[in-house]
Formats: sequence, C-alpha cells, structure tokens
Amino acid sequence: MMKIFMRVLLLSIVLFSFNCWAGSEINNSNHTARYFRDMSSSIDPDVIYNPAGMAFEERNSIAVGIQTIFKDYCSGNPAGCADDVSLVPDLSVHYRYSDTLSFTGAYYIVAGGGELEFEEGNAMTQSIGKVLLSVFGAPLASGGYNTPGGAITQQSMTVEAAYHALKAGVVYKASDNIGIAAGIMQVFGTKSIEAQLTHTNAVQPQLINLDMDQEASGMTGFASLHYSPNQLWDFSVNFTGPVKLEWSSDIETNSPVVEGAIKKDDVQEDLPAVFVLGAKRSFFTDNGNFELKTNLTYYLQSDFGGVRWDDILVARAGGNDNRQETFGDGYEISLGGTWEPVNSKLKYYAGYLYSNPRADIETTSTVKPSLVSNTLGLGFDYKLNDNVTLNFGGAATFYNAETTSKDVELSRRTYAVGTGLKYYF
Repeated sequence: MMKIFMRVLLLSIVLFSFNCWAGSEINNSNHTARYFRDMSSSIDPDVIYNPAGMAFEERNSIAVGIQTIFKDYCSGNPAGCADDVSLVPDLSVHYRYSDTLSFTGAYYIVAGGGELEFEEGNAMTQSIGKVLLSVFGAPLASGGYNTPGGAITQQSMTVEAAYHALKAGVVYKASDNIGIAAGIMQVFGTKSIEAQLTHTNAVQPQLINLDMDQEASGMTGFASLHYSPNQLWDFSVNFTGPVKLEWSSDIETNSPVVEGAIKKDDVQEDLPAVFVLGAKRSFFTDNGNFELKTNLTYYLQSDFGGVRWDDILVARAGGNDNRQETFGDGYEISLGGTWEPVNSKLKYYAGYLYSNPRADIETTSTVKPSLVSNTLGLGFDYKLNDNVTLNFGGAATFYNAETTSKDVELSRRTYAVGTGLKYYF
C-alpha cells in the first residue's frame, strides 16, 4: 500500500509540473516588450511579428528589448502559491540590401512559462492526497496525510521552461503597396523539474528527490504578406508552421519507482502552427495621428493541425502508455490604438487582448484552469533623436480561474513591464 501511495503522490507532482508548462506553451503568452503595448504588432512593421512590413522601412535597424514578468499563481485548498519573476529578452535586426530586397534576423523566447516555485505543494498534490483518504485515513493536523505506514509532508517543487527561437528571413518589396517575406525559424526547448517530499515512517524520515531536465529542438518556416493600398489602410497576413519537438530526458532521483514511471525518450510535445490576420486604419488630424489596429490570431493545435502532445507519464489510470492530450484550435483577438501628437517626441499606445487557447477544462486536469485570459496593455515611445527610439510598456493578464473541482481554489495573474531600444543606421 505504501508503495502505491508513494507512486501516485510523486507522479502527481510530475503531472502538475507539466501542466504548468502546457499552459504557457499553448497560450503562446511570451510576447516581446514591444508587443504588449497595444497587443497588435502583427500589423506594424516588425521583424518578429510582421516581417513583410519591413519592406517599407527605408533604413537599417537593430531593436533590443527585455521584459520582466511577475507571476502570481495559487492553486489548492489551502492554496499552494508560486510568486516568481522571469526576464524575457529579444533582439531583431533588419538590413536593407537594396531598394527592394532586405534581410531580417531575430532571437526571442517564443513560449514557455519561465520559472515557478511551489514551496508548500499545490492543488495537484493536495487533490491526490484527498482521493487517497478513503484508503489511508485522515489528514494530519500538522499537514500531510496519515497512512498505516507513515505520513507524507513537506511537498515542494520548482519548474522551469523556455523555448528559444532564432528566426531568419528575406523581405521583398514587390511594389509600392505590397511587401512579402519568408524564412525559417529554429526552436530550442528546455525544461526542468526539481521536486521533493518527506516520507515519515515508523523507522526514520526519508527525503525523496526528483531532478529532471529535458531538451528538444525543431525547425519550421514562416511566410508574411503586407498590403498597404493607401495612406489610410494597412492589411497583413502572417503564418508560422508547427514545430515538431521530441524531448530527451535526463532524470536523477533516489526513488526507482519514480524513475520507472516517467518516459525518458520519444516524448513529443509540439508547438502549433500560427495564422495571424491584421488590419490598421490611420486617422490624420491637425493635432496628431491616430491609428486603430486589430489582430486575429489562430492556433492550429488540433489533430487537423498535426500537433501532438504526449502524456509524459507511463503509469496512468487504465494503463494506456500512449495517451495524448488533445486540444481544439485556439484563437486570440486584439484591439489597439496609438496616438502621436504633432511635433512631439512621444507616441502613446494602448491595447486589449482576449485569448482562448481551447485547452478546455473538460479535456485537461480537474485542477488546471481553462487558460482563457484577458490582457490590458499600455506604453509609449520616446524619440531620443533621429536614430534612436526608446520604448516602454506594461501589461496585466487575468486568467479564468474556473476548475472542475469545487474543492480547489485557483487564481492566476501575470504582470509585465518592458523596455526597449531601436537604433536606425
């Protein structure tokens, strides 16, 4: 019985850790500091989001940025919380070879939730413990759960994930109104788990550790089209293909039960294809210029899109070793605006983003949120001189905290501030 108890509880830690990662990946929440000012960068000239728009940029440029993301996640009853900070850098380069041909390159973190540290367990470990009450008895007053063979206490974990992307492309100005671009993107993914718990039995306490690292890489292509029929309107279409990722694992643990229950190789967790439509309307007045923008982003992550998401755990109820998570195609809708006063060095931004990644609570864990979110962004640019522009921004994201378990209290919020610099030469 104790062996079964340990197996289920430790596997729950691993499962919850990968659920943390899954949310950040399919939500594609890692945008650059420039993006979250108005949430609609896929209609503006941008090496990362709308490379075809760079066909209308008359000068070479280098842009750098860094955003600081403050995460406030709580799950459980009582809640197990993680309050961590992540730094997300980006770099992009545009080189104009001729009047019609230019080249672009970029580095950024396309997905991954950064680091989360749960110092006192979380909803998953607590939920598993409650399920086992009928078999092993009542909870201890000091925490953990009493069993015929002892107690489980001091549950904790730290998880981290990042998907680093390198992007290179060619931009061609087909006419005064049309720009096109295409290229490749290489993704390098890293994940890690550090988890532990204490098993106290009749003999002595035993500290059980798990240290797991994963790596994967994959390549895809992208295509971009920007159409500007006149000074008032702009339209864009951007597509990035799916990234096939097979993860290799390096596991260190003092528990053979845990090591034998985790897939070590050939675990496939893909990034979906992304299709984005953008539109912008410009208004010119005596006092300044106003732009109204919108983006529609569609994530092809269902079976139709060819995306696969393996279950990391071999030992699941029913004994299915090849179980896969399935999701519907997700989408995001944004609305943004900019205001640039006449004869001013400042340009102001504001935006709203609604995200529905279609990782519904019916298809995921009972303690995992639906991941539907609302984001508000603000920012401004400051033109230091003709060659240097500084940008600043901030955003707040609020997630739907609904779960299928009435006993689980869950909240999830992120706040981000970012700074950047664009240098023309």
